[in-house]
Amino acid sequence: MSLKMKLISTIGAFILVASMFIMGVLAAQNIMLNIGGSISFKATDVQATISEGELSGGTLANAASKMQEITFDAENDGTAELATWTDLQLQFNQKGEDLTITFTITNNHTEQVLNADISNTFVGTFDNATMKIEVFENAAVSDSPTASITYTSTGTTDDAISTSLNAKTEGSASYATYRVTFHIVNANKSASISNFNIPITLSLAQNGYTVTLNYENASGWQGDTYFAINNGEENNFWEAAGDTPTNEDVSLVLYNVSTIEIWRAGAIRSQSSIMPFALARDYPQFTIYEQEYILSSSISTGVIEITSDITIDFTTAGAPEIVA
Repeated sequence: MSLKMKLISTIGAFILVASMFIMGVLAAQNIMLNIGGSISFKATDVQATISEGELSGGTLANAASKMQEITFDAENDGTAELATWTDLQLQFNQKGEDLTITFTITNNHTEQVLNADISNTFVGTFDNATMKIEVFENAAVSDSPTASITYTSTGTTDDAISTSLNAKTEGSASYATYRVTFHIVNANKSASISNFNIPITLSLAQNGYTVTLNYENASGWQGDTYFAINNGEENNFWEAAGDTPTNEDVSLVLYNVSTIEIWRAGAIRSQSSIMPFALARDYPQFTIYEQEYILSSSISTGVIEITSDITIDFTTAGAPEIVA
């Protein structure tokens, strides 16, 4: 073959390779790698914090105003911040790496357990992509999640996730870390997830009922009153209320109560219950929930079963008033 023909052949091969490379680049650039959807939080009467969401492996439109920290308490319902977790427009990077969103949920309540529930109901359209939700209780992200759900184009066979976060103690808070991972199944093809929704419901654990003890001044009950809930250890009212005996009005809220006993110093716990020992002779019977309880029979053990939220007002030196 002549030198001229070799040169033409070499140039032709070069042009062919270059064309294929350019076509490949253009094809890669035309691959759709989009994700759209929401993470929705529903909270009722909780004290909790949801941290700001952290993104890796991709991009988020309007990232500066999205996935903001949310606080739920008596003064805040998180309305404005909740909206920042909706209409999330995400995109995988061109390398096809996993895209992840990480955030934490912290229970700020000092008395009650917080439940965080994620449904396994299929929501969204998945094309060549999957979505996995992992939970790490009281821990950062690792290779060992406490629980997980994976969604594909056909839904999921995994169980729903229910996480219980203990009440906050001094110097320590119970939390869970959540990682949402979006994954491309075949990196050589377009991938998309549209209208996904991750519903997370936050609620207080209902292992009993709420009992409120109201002590008003001049009642004469405060200083030597004791109580026990759920057959547990005795507690002094003033120590539990974080106060000292005075004539001021004080209210103490007890959560997750199934049974309660209340007595005064010097009384026999198993016989006194809600009627102080000194008054049992004069008030052997009282009414609660429109049912009569008599110390000598139905509550002779001193234990009253609680079947709904109630308030007990110690308003006078006589028998307490029960308000269902």
